Amino acid sequence: MSNTATLRTDRPAGTIRLTADTLRLVLATAVLALIWISLDPFSAGGLYEGGESSFSRQGRLINQLGYSVMAALTLATIVSCVDRRVLVRFISVPWLIMAAIIAASAVTADVSGTWRSVAFTLIALVMAAALPLLPARRGDFETALKTVSLALLGLCYAGLVLDPGAAMHQASDLEAQHAGLWRGVFTHKNIAGPVMVMVGFGGIFLARRGHWIGGTLIAVLAFFFAFNAGSKTALALAPVTIALVLLPALFGQRLLAAIAALVAIAAAHALTVGTVFVPAFDAILRIFHETTTFTGRTAIWDSAGDYMLARPWTGFGLDGFWGTEFLLSTEQPFDRSWDPRGIVHGHNGFVDIALFLGLPGLAMTIWLIVLAPAADYVRAGARTRDGALADLFFMVIVFAVLVSALESFFFRRADPIWLTTVIALAGLHLTARLPLRT
Repeated sequence: MSNTATLRTDRPAGTIRLTADTLRLVLATAVLALIWISLDPFSAGGLYEGGESSFSRQGRLINQLGYSVMAALTLATIVSCVDRRVLVRFISVPWLIMAAIIAASAVTADVSGTWRSVAFTLIALVMAAALPLLPARRGDFETALKTVSLALLGLCYAGLVLDPGAAMHQASDLEAQHAGLWRGVFTHKNIAGPVMVMVGFGGIFLARRGHWIGGTLIAVLAFFFAFNAGSKTALALAPVTIALVLLPALFGQRLLAAIAALVAIAAAHALTVGTVFVPAFDAILRIFHETTTFTGRTAIWDSAGDYMLARPWTGFGLDGFWGTEFLLSTEQPFDRSWDPRGIVHGHNGFVDIALFLGLPGLAMTIWLIVLAPAADYVRAGARTRDGALADLFFMVIVFAVLVSALESFFFRRADPIWLTTVIALAGLHLTARLPLRT
């Protein structure tokens, strides 16, 4: 999406450049469709298929092969079509360090087969991070975003009519209390809700860029679907994110938006997981709500804190803690309100990163997902014509980090919430460093 993203050629202009740009557009559309729709849409089911402890381990062979092939095609296209100067400015040393930490976690984990989880995590990460490099110009990115958004929404709404058993939670599901809530092509409402909110942000961006009909339609349909998915966290945080980021940005106050977002993120985590470890935060929370445990999450975080101290520097390896034999065989206090041995994740993104990758991984995650994007947003927002795109990426990131106060999806392989966040992180990183081609 940059002025230098397409290589110059001495051959006659027109056909070759158009063919290369078209190929990049098609591939960008395919990558985004793979992330949001997958190769097995409507494969709804419980979160404990095959006895596995993590949703990320439910990936079917077809998706693993699809992601691997798509990642290879993406890298080959980028190497062939993107200027080396763009690649040099796009490559991030902190992200390379983070990738090394993830790769090293395959050694520290006590779970057999962790290397497969690590490998697929890195493959999906590379594919999603490379997506912003694929469109040759800003208009191509908008085309890919609009096309896939409409396709996703069309499939989800069609599923409600043609296959409601897959597109809606059923009373016969593992979590019968969710019966009637919409999930569309996704496996759970708590995935459908956040993704649809992110799609809705994309609709707002498209409307701001002049796609009035398509953008408005996408935003309305996406937010309506998120409402019927019943994901309370996503529904509560969507307007908060818009107020934090978009409203100041519309008045050119992107530095204010970045500061407000950082404060909101810090407050959200302090008043959730922070209440377990810092009595002062708990006292503040009790002013607003005397009895909340965030649906039992405080017991999970309290238990996780004990294990963080056991391996503070290496962690237990990616996907190497929840549901593993180590945890299942550990005796738990009889008075704990929630037995953590049967859950699939820690219900807080940073708690899980500390458990999986230790303090070094936690520190790098905070830098990469919270602090660096705020700096990139202010820098990208200084480019007047790139402001709307920077707003989109930053809204997605802020929303995801706020959601992570009560849910966990960081570095979770093919999770569409995580991979959409990666696209936004990479896109904002690129937008802050290079002007866009129109």
